[in-house]
Amino acid sequence: NRPENCHFYLSKETSLSNNKIIKQEQRLRNILETSLEGFIQVDNNFVVQKVNPSMCTILQKKESELISKSMYSLATPKTKKTLKEQQKIRAKGITSSFFGELYKKNGDITICLFNSTPLYNENKVKIGSFSMVSDVTKLHNTLEELDKTNKELEERVKSRTYKLIQAEKLASLGHLVAGVAHEINNPLSFIKANSCIIAEDLTELENNTKKTKPDNKTMKNINNLLNINLNGINRISKITQTLKRYARPN
Repeated sequence: NRPENCHFYLSKETSLSNNKIIKQEQRLRNILETSLEGFIQVDNNFVVQKVNPSMCTILQKKESELISKSMYSLATPKTKKTLKEQQKIRAKGITSSFFGELYKKNGDITICLFNSTPLYNENKVKIGSFSMVSDVTKLHNTLEELDKTNKELEERVKSRTYKLIQAEKLASLGHLVAGVAHEINNPLSFIKANSCIIAEDLTELENNTKKTKPDNKTMKNINNLLNINLNGINRISKITQTLKRYARPN
């Protein structure tokens, strides 16, 4: 229990703790170095501090080409707006996920999914944030193609449905026309018959002598037949109007 022994044990305990921390950091570093996902660490101003090999592969750039670069210089104009929003969210200590477009070395655009978390030092002071980054360009392009295909299929279905409806209308119209022809024949038949009778009565009247007055019964018969003919003509007119409305609803 001598004082020098206490210092010895404290020193040994501190050394063990430091070794444990070093091993944990080394293990974490190994995980990040071998991870298939990209890793990027930025400070509070979104300036890159660290990246792993997978992040370099995603952007096709060397580590030296990314360190000390602003995230805004790597992003497309569309994603710059997103980064501003995310910077505000991260300042509040909030974790979030978002999609962003980054430029590769050759100028192509890669679409990434960021899972970002605030980063604090041992004094619990926020010093930046880090993100695990997945390249989802192929998935995004596949989804876009799928969406395009779905829209094309929807248009085809609409087109075919419209054609089927038109075909059904034409078929119905054929039945309707047949019925209309039948309905028109009926009034036309008695109009024709009545017209023949009227013609005969008129001939009879002409054959009478000028001194003979026309038979009232005959004149009434002519008027009745003419009224029936007019009714028949009106029926034909209504049928024709109905057919026009069906054939051209607009």
